[in-house]
Amino acid sequence: MQEVIQSKNVKGRVIELVDWLDCVFKNSIEVLNGMIEHTGFLYGQISDRLPLLEEKVDNTAKEMESLTDFFIENNSEHNFSKVTRVVNDFKTKIEQVYSSLSARDEISSMLEGFLLNNSNDEQARILQVLQLIKELESVLNQLHILSINANIVAFKSGNNGAGFKVISDEINNLSQKIKDRYRVIENNIKSLHNWHGNFTTGIKQLVSEEEKIALDYRNKLESIFNNIFNALYDISEKLKEVTDSINKAINPVYDIIILLQNQDIIRQNVENLIKIIGKTRKEVSYLKKADLTDPVEIEKVFDVLTFLTDVSGLGQKLMDNIINQLYDSLFAIQNRLENMEKRLERLMENNSPDLFFSISDLESGGMTSKISFIFHKLMDFIPRLNRKLSCLLEEYLKLVDGSSGFFNNMDGIENGFNEIITISDWFCKIKLLAKIEFTKMENRNIFTGAIEKAIDDVINTSNRNNRIYTDLKNELEDEYGQFLNLANGNIESIRKAIQIIEESEEELKLSIKLIGSTVEDFRSAVLVLVKEVAEVNGNIKNAFALKEDGQKIIAYFKEVKEEVDKFKNGYLIGFKLNNQKGSNDRLNDLVNEFTSYLERKTASEELSDLNIDVGSEGGELTLF
Repeated sequence: MQEVIQSKNVKGRVIELVDWLDCVFKNSIEVLNGMIEHTGFLYGQISDRLPLLEEKVDNTAKEMESLTDFFIENNSEHNFSKVTRVVNDFKTKIEQVYSSLSARDEISSMLEGFLLNNSNDEQARILQVLQLIKELESVLNQLHILSINANIVAFKSGNNGAGFKVISDEINNLSQKIKDRYRVIENNIKSLHNWHGNFTTGIKQLVSEEEKIALDYRNKLESIFNNIFNALYDISEKLKEVTDSINKAINPVYDIIILLQNQDIIRQNVENLIKIIGKTRKEVSYLKKADLTDPVEIEKVFDVLTFLTDVSGLGQKLMDNIINQLYDSLFAIQNRLENMEKRLERLMENNSPDLFFSISDLESGGMTSKISFIFHKLMDFIPRLNRKLSCLLEEYLKLVDGSSGFFNNMDGIENGFNEIITISDWFCKIKLLAKIEFTKMENRNIFTGAIEKAIDDVINTSNRNNRIYTDLKNELEDEYGQFLNLANGNIESIRKAIQIIEESEEELKLSIKLIGSTVEDFRSAVLVLVKEVAEVNGNIKNAFALKEDGQKIIAYFKEVKEEVDKFKNGYLIGFKLNNQKGSNDRLNDLVNEFTSYLERKTASEELSDLNIDVGSEGGELTLF
């Protein structure tokens, strides 16, 4: 039941109410001033840290861009990513190495006659020289037999055969000298034959090695490059995902910049609420001075009580708006920072070790990521290829270093034939002397034709053999010389190839270090950003204490409204003030303090009796 306030006790009740209201308003102002200080501190911390946070965001974006440049191709037709360019350059250089080995077919073709004759027995052409010895041996043996028989006849002829005996001995002696020279030639030929066998084996090994490098290793490298480019595609896709994740994670920073702009509006709304409470507090103080015996004063008291009721209702709405504004800015900032922190942490967790790995892992060839897989495969392949090329180089050097065996034996054979020709010239003189001595002997016709024919056969065979050998020597030396030129060219090419591969290896190692460094920078940038976001976020974790302060203010206004309504209704009945509405002058003065669209709109909705110019959304902000 509503308490009826009688005139005899109303003064005391008014004083009690005023004292209580003054205490409530004083506490409210303290709480609101605390809110201003607290929000200023929180916004200030965010504002102070925001430039650093923006710097970290920019650094992270730059490092992310640097990393993506390594793996993602630009839109330009010939502008490849850094890794793709390095890998392509390496592939091109390796293909140049293989091209330098393409002479293996030319070598086989060039040495076809040198290694194997086209005859059915497929004897090495160099072995034809051995046949020359066998032919001459037959002639020399025939001449030797004739010379023995001639000695017998000369002995029987007595003094008439003495000269012929000297000639027959000389024929036998010259024949033996030729035979001795042919033994030397034969040894040279056998030595050359052994050299030829080793050379043939070496050529086959060389061609086999080149074939293996040109085919097997080329196929292996092709497979490696296919896997590498597939891995590069996977990394590019992963980096696109990471880029998207980073952008989503750091985008809230720009929202926070906008949200920070609400600080001044919130602060001014709180200050306006403090002004309202301050003016209301002054109005309340009037109640103590009111003369409750005067009907005019009684109505003024009722106006003040009505004013208090309206203000307490309006105050609740304004405080609720302020809390919502805090939610829309400060709490929204906290929410965005928390989301940033979670997304960045998730980014680190979900993409490790695919992207976020240590440079030591990359340099040691660890297989914990697709990036290290790329370089591990190449760095593993390079030394194996270099070893093969080095073995090939050794084979070439052995063949080239063994050239002395060929030329020394060829020269030895040539010298032997030249000496034989010199001896053959003596046979011509012996042939003339034999004719003279034959005239002194009986039965000379028995040997004349045979010995002359044998001597002619020796001379002709020697000359023919020398011509054949000279032609053969010229052909073989020409073919072998071509091989040496080609071999020396290949030796130089292989040395250059080994140098190219070593340089490519250094370039790959440099790329590994650059990528590793960029990955480290990117990871560090993300970690620093995570830390910075966490620190900024930690500074506003107690922002929800502001909500409690705001709820406290709302509770104050609610209590004031309840108490004043109860007092006002009792006052209305006690003083028999029927249908009393109260004056709006005080409310109009308060509304003039509002500086924002939201405040005016709230006042218009709460105080429907007043004609309030709401204005446009956003309103005008008066800065103090």
